[in-house]
Amino acid sequence: MNDSGMDQPQEMWAAFLKGNDSGLEKLYQLYFDQLYAYGFRYCADAVFVEDAIQDLFIKFINSRHKLTLPVSVKNYLFRSFKNLLIDKLRAEKRMSASDSPFEFTLAVDDTVMEKEQAILLQQKLQKAMEQLTARQREAIYLRFYENFSYPEISSILDLSPKATYKLMARSIEALRVIYKAGAAIVLWALQASFLF
Repeated sequence: MNDSGMDQPQEMWAAFLKGNDSGLEKLYQLYFDQLYAYGFRYCADAVFVEDAIQDLFIKFINSRHKLTLPVSVKNYLFRSFKNLLIDKLRAEKRMSASDSPFEFTLAVDDTVMEKEQAILLQQKLQKAMEQLTARQREAIYLRFYENFSYPEISSILDLSPKATYKLMARSIEALRVIYKAGAAIVLWALQASFLF
């Protein structure tokens, strides 16, 4: 099978399932940076995170015969990676069963506001984000940084769609209260802070 026509993640995954390893290689290249950034929010050990990504793709190769074509390849990769990473962290006693050490720092696009205002916004949002639970921070990250839909977030976090909507609503409400602003302002600030 030649590589032409493999422009979309679904096509790459389908090619991999049919025995074309270059499909998986393209997915690796396409999603490595995003998976790395996501994994680094669980564990700030670059080598550990890189090894976990390698392990994920090796696992795919070894279990190709059991795999199917997911509705969303990106969603499947993130969910699989999260599960593998958490298992590895727990196996190495870097994380207990009750931990969920998801952390991230907001970035603010300086073109949206003046630099001083951007710094104040980033500090205020960061302070507000620190008061959220790890689960709430992860949901915010997946929605506003990775642009996942609510059903995709639901799948990644292993929650029902209803619970995901509630989690996001509570997260945004908590930020609104902490940030002392209306919901629209909080949503705008979150979106502005994730522009790169």
